[in-house]
Amino acid sequence: MPLPFHDCVDHEGRRILVIDNAIDVKMAQDLFDYVHEYAAWGLNPHEAKNVDDKGNDNVPFIHAFDSNLFATSPLWTQQLEVCLRSFWGDGYVPYDCSINNLRFGDNPLDHRDSFDSKIDNVTLLLYLNPTWSINHAGETVFFSEANEIIFSLLPKFCRIVFFDSYINHVARPPSRLFHGTRYSLAVKLKRAENGDMSVNEKPVIPFSRQLRLAYFKKTLFG
Repeated sequence: MPLPFHDCVDHEGRRILVIDNAIDVKMAQDLFDYVHEYAAWGLNPHEAKNVDDKGNDNVPFIHAFDSNLFATSPLWTQQLEVCLRSFWGDGYVPYDCSINNLRFGDNPLDHRDSFDSKIDNVTLLLYLNPTWSINHAGETVFFSEANEIIFSLLPKFCRIVFFDSYINHVARPPSRLFHGTRYSLAVKLKRAENGDMSVNEKPVIPFSRQLRLAYFKKTLFG
């Protein structure tokens, strides 16, 4: 299990945790390939009207999928959930899962994934682009309550960041030098409650690439 690349608590007592090379490279590559070729992108219906609109992140295209399907996938049960339990804590379940799609010229806005600072929700981001340069920009930026930058990180392949969902943050679009799409998996997590799905059986990751792509289509994307 890789050790955290960055682990800190901000002045408001909220945590940001970054882990590099956190999941199986083949699985991450297959997920990127599937997203790039087959994902059904939906136009965000809540596009912000101005820069002060805090109701959404203004990411123009997303691929949303069923949280219960995600909770049974090997990507969660054998990879992401293991990191979460090892370095953050136990007892969380996914309730909102999507792939975000950003290109040069997009204008995502700063936002919070939770508007109640007293609720123990966590956000997980997994970056999916196999190659990324520091000149491609595309950073995820975190802000203090005084709207100052407290941390910024590049969307490196197989990098995971966990953070308290109340932290204000934004995904920056890629620079003009990047001729493609910046993909990230965003998973919002809450404390498990009665009635939430409990996963007891751990599925085995299919060996061949073709079977893994079919497995993603069946279990992750529906």
